Amino acid sequence: MNSLTSPESRPPTLAIPDPLEFQFRIFHRRACELERNWDDLTSAADPTLATIRRDKGALVAEGPAFNPHRIKGLYLDFRVFELNDITKFRQIANSVDKHFQYHEVQNLTKRLRAKWSEAPEVVRWSGFIAKDFMETAFYSVLFHSDDQDKVKKIDSFLERADEHTLHTLLLIDIKHRLPCLQWLCHLLTPFANGRRELNMASRLSAATSLKPT
Repeated sequence: MNSLTSPESRPPTLAIPDPLEFQFRIFHRRACELERNWDDLTSAADPTLATIRRDKGALVAEGPAFNPHRIKGLYLDFRVFELNDITKFRQIANSVDKHFQYHEVQNLTKRLRAKWSEAPEVVRWSGFIAKDFMETAFYSVLFHSDDQDKVKKIDSFLERADEHTLHTLLLIDIKHRLPCLQWLCHLLTPFANGRRELNMASRLSAATSLKPT
């Protein structure tokens, strides 16, 4: 994240209440931790470089595999941005929009939300739409197994794919969303240092390349 920081900043157009300041600060901390976790996981090999192929209705991943217990640590760091939590990505992006009402910021967060909501094509091969694949996997075999509907759906998926393929698709989806977290983290860097303002580096314009996959 450090490569994205800049001394340029801009104060909010609306006052930042204490609870929101806390959310922004925790979001920044968690996003940095997730990036460190990802860098550590992929330091030896990148699991998202696996080849995913369709074979008579089945999905098969061929490439690096990791200990599922190690990967679960990454999932724990990621799920606070996708599922219900104070640092849920869309909630934080919406709050940035509300309190920093500048065209270039809102244009960026609009593209970030679009990218976040659109799963990569290979993930859509799972038969799930966007976040449903991740949410179903998280709330069935990975963290909670008490939702019968989700368990049935993931069991149906595992009838045509193995667990290696399941984890590979989840990691591809997470990698797809990492730039969204990095950009919000970049914007909110001042909050990590106790300043209620937005980082407005000139490289903000580089985010025009952010498009849904």
